[in-house]
Amino acid sequence: MVKTQSQAVSLLVIGIVLGVVSSFFGIGGGWLLVPILIYLFRVHPHYATAISIFSLCLYSLVGVIIHIVQNNIDWPAAIWGSVGIFIGAQVGVYLSTRISGKRILQMLAAVLILVGIKLAI
Repeated sequence: MVKTQSQAVSLLVIGIVLGVVSSFFGIGGGWLLVPILIYLFRVHPHYATAISIFSLCLYSLVGVIIHIVQNNIDWPAAIWGSVGIFIGAQVGVYLSTRISGKRILQMLAAVLILVGIKLAI
């Protein structure tokens, strides 16, 4: 995927921005990373989502460690939420292997539009 040094630098800068956004707002950066990988770097949607999930694991780990040190974790909520996410992730991966890349992009666009409307209201 990364063919030039400038692409690597671009991804590094994008990663820094997404790390700040995800840790600051408490949201994943996939909503932004996936379209960037697809449209700027021409990565197939299935690979873009996998890359996004993998990078989420890495930068989430850093955020989690910092929040644990600062004692910002509500452990029961974190544990029950994690169980739900674990189950949901299995379903999501299963479904993504059965849906076309074009349909994944359409679903992502619909979610982004709905989130944008909700934020505007």
